[in-house]
Amino acid sequence: MHEKLIGLQGWLDVVALRHSHAINHYTTLNLTKLDILDHFDTIRVAVAYTDPSDPSAAPMTDFPEDLSVLDRCEVVYKDFPGWTGKGSVA
Repeated sequence: MHEKLIGLQGWLDVVALRHSHAINHYTTLNLTKLDILDHFDTIRVAVAYTDPSDPSAAPMTDFPEDLSVLDRCEVVYKDFPGWTGKGSVA
C-alpha cells in the first residue's frame, strides 16, 4: 500500500452507494481518477458496517437510518487484488 494517498479520500463504500441510489434513482455511475489505483496491491471495497457496541449483531449491509449508529460503526471491507501498470490507454 502506498504511504502517500494524494487525492484519495477513501475506498468505495457500496453500502452508502446503494443507499444513495435508493434515494436519488440515478441510472449511471461515473468513476473517475481510477489511474490513482494503478499501483495498489489491494483495492478495498466497503461492503458492510459492524456496531462494536453490539458484537453479537450481524454486519449491517443497509445504511443505518440513525446517524448515531453510523458514528460508532466500523467498516467491513472486501479486498480485491490490485493491478499494476496503466489502467487506461486513452
